Amino acid sequence: MKNRLPLSSNQRRLWFMSQQDRNNPAYNLPHTYHIEGELDYDIFSKSLEILFSRQHTMFSVFRQDEKGPYINIIPQEVNVEFIDFSYLPSDIRQEKIFSFAGETTRECFDIEKGPLYRLYLLKEDERSYYFHSVKHHIIFDGMSMRLFLQELSAIYLDLINGEEVSAEPLAFQSYDFAAREHDSILETDEKRLEEFWKEYLKNCPAELKFPHDFPRKKALSGLGYRESLVIPETLTLKLQELAEETKSSMFKTIFSIIGILMAKYSGEEDICLGFPVSSRRGHSSLEEIFGFFVSTS
Repeated sequence: MKNRLPLSSNQRRLWFMSQQDRNNPAYNLPHTYHIEGELDYDIFSKSLEILFSRQHTMFSVFRQDEKGPYINIIPQEVNVEFIDFSYLPSDIRQEKIFSFAGETTRECFDIEKGPLYRLYLLKEDERSYYFHSVKHHIIFDGMSMRLFLQELSAIYLDLINGEEVSAEPLAFQSYDFAAREHDSILETDEKRLEEFWKEYLKNCPAELKFPHDFPRKKALSGLGYRESLVIPETLTLKLQELAEETKSSMFKTIFSIIGILMAKYSGEEDICLGFPVSSRRGHSSLEEIFGFFVSTS
């Protein structure tokens, strides 16, 4: 057990938001992966146990006292809930599996008690499984999922083949990064940045006067949805030409167009847009640890 560890700056932001609304699942990160072939549940569970023992942050809980928030690392048994859907008629199994995954994604976490993850192995039939996991964003980010699956696969293959697990101990844990970050940021710099953004954003509208099909709810549920959009090739080429003419990246060009569109529909002149950012640069070993470095504005 490790006590009173520091939060990274992005974790402090997420912690602050969690204090404003403890019943909002907006920062739950779900991932569901289809596994084809035979699977040994006991070895799969053991693989996750070894993986979590390497990545200490998975056992984090977030508490506070008069000095502010801090992290405690409390190791515990890693439980993977196994649910068998194979008894159902084959034509409705996937529907039931995806419905279950959606329901568990919407359940909130208690960041003070933990655990801040939920793990499920869902059986469709003897050669078809779904590994569904939900993690709170304060301990995990989108970039971490690739590493999560790579490590899990490597550990599982080592165990299933009767070999010694080849994973090397990590040079850093998330709280090591947070400590380095805290030491590198002077209190005066943090205060200066805080004052700048307060001044810069002070007149921004709290919400856009956007036309809605239905009245806006007073309390936000956090149950959002992702909408995919495919831009035709002809339009993509025109956007590339516009970006070159204005000496801007495609990202800036498309982001500006989104802002103009929102201004048109809302009638607002000051539009605030946010996007995910990563701050893993500076040391190659930071690529080996989970999460903590992405903040969603």
